[in-house]
Parts: sequence; structure tokens; C-alpha cells
Amino acid sequence: MQRKSNRKRQGQRQEERQVLLDALERTRVLLTQAHGDFNAASDPDLTESYIYEIKALQARYGYLLRQIKELSGEELTQPLARPPETKKRDSSGGTLRQGPWRPISAYQ
Repeated sequence: MQRKSNRKRQGQRQEERQVLLDALERTRVLLTQAHGDFNAASDPDLTESYIYEIKALQARYGYLLRQIKELSGEELTQPLARPPETKKRDSSGGTLRQGPWRPISAYQ
């Protein structure tokens, strides 16, 4: 009886983990799209809206990583998945340069 409940609980945890991993991947894709839209935007209001969208998606991404870590009960030394590399506008000439993704806490 004990074995069945342990297996059932373990199966539920695996299911929940898979749901979280799927959500993490969807969030990563949305981040990629938001960065592309941000880089293509020319209107200041639209650019500002993409900044808020990117920050919200980064917060969701961090939340999902924490949930996966908590569910697995282990210390994550590296993220399970990383958001794509971001392109930032260079203030000197308006050209784009590559930069690594940083969690939202790094901006505050």
C-alpha cells in the first residue's frame, strides 16, 4: 500500500514538473518574440510597452524556475533552460549588440 502511494505521488510530481517545464518553454518563446518586437518598434509608446512585457516575462520565467527547483527539492547550480540571448540598443550609434539575459532582480 505504501509503495502505491509513493509511486502515485512521484507520478504526480513528474506530471507537475512537466507542466512547469512546458510553461517555461512557452515563456522563453514569448520572450524571444517580445525582444524581436521591441527591436522592430519605432514608436516610443510601443517601445515602452515591450519593455514592460519583457520584464513581466522575465519575472514569470524566474518564478517558474523557482517552482521547478522547489518541486525537485534540489539545488539548481545552472538554470534548467535559459531565455534567448537578447539584443540591446546601443546608445552610442543606435546599432544592436548582443548581451546576456539577466534576471529581473539584476535591473533593480
